[in-house]
Amino acid sequence: MPKKENHYFQKRFLGASVKCDTDYPSLIQIIEALYVMVYGCTQAYARQRGYHVRLRFTERMDSRKFSARLSTYYKRKSGYIPLRLTAVELDEDEESLHYHYAVILNDGLDRRSSLEHFMAQLLAGGFLANYQVIRPDIDPYGHHLRTLEERDSYFEWMSYLAKVATKADTGQVWSPCRAISRSLKEWKLAGKPDLRKQLFGQQRIDNNADVDIFEVMQLVDVQSVFMLPHMPLQAPPGAT
Repeated sequence: MPKKENHYFQKRFLGASVKCDTDYPSLIQIIEALYVMVYGCTQAYARQRGYHVRLRFTERMDSRKFSARLSTYYKRKSGYIPLRLTAVELDEDEESLHYHYAVILNDGLDRRSSLEHFMAQLLAGGFLANYQVIRPDIDPYGHHLRTLEERDSYFEWMSYLAKVATKADTGQVWSPCRAISRSLKEWKLAGKPDLRKQLFGQQRIDNNADVDIFEVMQLVDVQSVFMLPHMPLQAPPGAT
């Protein structure tokens, strides 16, 4: 088990709920990385949907190769690299390992079926022993990230990956993609600001921008436009 000074024991992190308490501690590094992934990488692509993947590798695959294949697959297919965070956990026998992945796809280009297809190809090729694209309670097709509430829900769901209980004492137990790693570094250099609060403020601005057209007309004092009934044209007197 990792050192206790790296543990987090509170039920909330910067205003957002997490699956954590004094009897169920989490690794603070993973909590922070997930936080930046969910609230700090919103501009990676406009439409985002989150997923949770659990899998085991065969001797033909490891986490580094899998992450590279995932990036290459979506780069070639749709022109972008998904946001990805990996957590490594011990099986019940405490000898073998399984892996959890938090993955955010561009929902305008790729859906759950593309992730299932990618996993099925690796399974058929003998690279995976098994896999599961876990369905969230909120939506069987993946977790929408359109609103702050949906991001809060996904963050709490994925905070499961940070639990200390099943982490190994040694070795690398988590890793982020480059985009998350870069954003995490910038967030720390900025003094770890409240990204969720910033996102909430932006959401309020966006919501206020969605004004009904009739409200706009009233604000600028535009007079109503009346459509006159259609009248047939009459020929002038003497015309043939």
